[in-house]
Parts: sequence; C-alpha cells; structure tokens
Amino acid sequence: MSTLPPIKNKIALLKQELQKSTMGVPTASRLFLLLTVLVLTIVLGVIAILIVTGTFTAGLSENERLVKNELIHASQKISQEYGRFSLQTIEFSKALSNIMEERMNKLGISAADLQDHPEMLEELVSAGYEQTFFFSAAG
Repeated sequence: MSTLPPIKNKIALLKQELQKSTMGVPTASRLFLLLTVLVLTIVLGVIAILIVTGTFTAGLSENERLVKNELIHASQKISQEYGRFSLQTIEFSKALSNIMEERMNKLGISAADLQDHPEMLEELVSAGYEQTFFFSAAG
C-alpha cells in the first residue's frame, strides 16, 4: 500500500474504515441483547408452566363461589325490601281510601257524585293530606 499514490491510499483507508463500521452491532450490545432475550424467554416459560399447572388459577373458583353467595344474599335482601315496600304501599292506599270514604260519608256524597260536585274534591284531598304527610314522615 505504500506504493499507492496518497489519494488512492486515503481512499483505501476510508474503505477499510467504512467496512469496519458497517460490520454490525458491537459485541457488548449483542451479548446484552442475547441475555435479555434469554431471560425474557425463561420468565415467559415459567409463567406459562404456572398457568398450565393451575398455580395462578387455584383461588379463582373459591373466590367465584364467595362472590356468587354474596350476590345471592344481596338479591334476597333486595327482594325482602321490595316486599316490605309493597306492603307499606298497600297499607297506605287502604288507609287513604278509608279516610276518603269516611269523609265522603260525612259529606253525604258518593264517588259518582264527585263529577257533579267538584268543589267537594278539594275537601277530600285535604283530608288525605295529613295521612299522606304523616305516612311519608314515618316511613
């Protein structure tokens, strides 16, 4: 190479440097990448084995059973509450109906006569107002 003219010598040196730099990733980086892939593969393999053997899913069936029981108890409580509210509503409607019937008997009119005497309707409603107010305050 010493016989080559200086320009050709520089070109040859640049070609050699270019070939060295394009050889690829440095060895230290390759080794780190290889070890990272190896560790990741081992960890994923262990996780796959634990899933297949049921180690991760061992407590799921017990938890599912507990949640199912809690939901059953909650739905039973809700049904009981709705039943209680239904009974209170029926009792309230009976009491309100009795108050209105008593007031209509005192006034000497029937339910059919209310069309002819709409002014009596206000008195019937005011009679039921107290019952409604106290029932809602007590409930």
